[in-house]
Parts: sequence; structure tokens; C-alpha cells
Amino acid sequence: MEQHSGVPLTIRLIGAEGHDFGPSAAHLLGIGDRGAVAVRPDGHVLWRDPTGRNPGGLDRALKLWAGATG
Repeated sequence: MEQHSGVPLTIRLIGAEGHDFGPSAAHLLGIGDRGAVAVRPDGHVLWRDPTGRNPGGLDRALKLWAGATG
């Protein structure tokens, strides 16, 4: 993603295989067990995919954000 959008990324896994933020982290983030969320450095949610079925949406969101901030 970073190479396509020009936006530096840090990826963190949550849950059993990553950082343990407690049992309700996915619920609080609005994602399921296979979902994903991208949070901007200022703490606002840039993109959310509750099911993990739309990874292309992140690339589009990053490109739009890079254009708005660049």
C-alpha cells in the first residue's frame, strides 16, 4: 500500500495474534474478526472494512488522503 499511495504506514495486528487491546477492541473499532481499520495520525478513522472483503478501499482512501495533505 505504501508504495502505491506514497503514505507511510505502520501496521498493527490486534487480537490473539497481535496487540491485545481487550476482548471488545474489534467491536469498539467497528470491525469483525477479519475486518480492518486505518487510523490517521490525528486519531480519526480514515477507512474501515468490517468484513475484510474490500482491501482496495484502503488504497483509494490513502490516495485521497495523500492528495488532501500533500
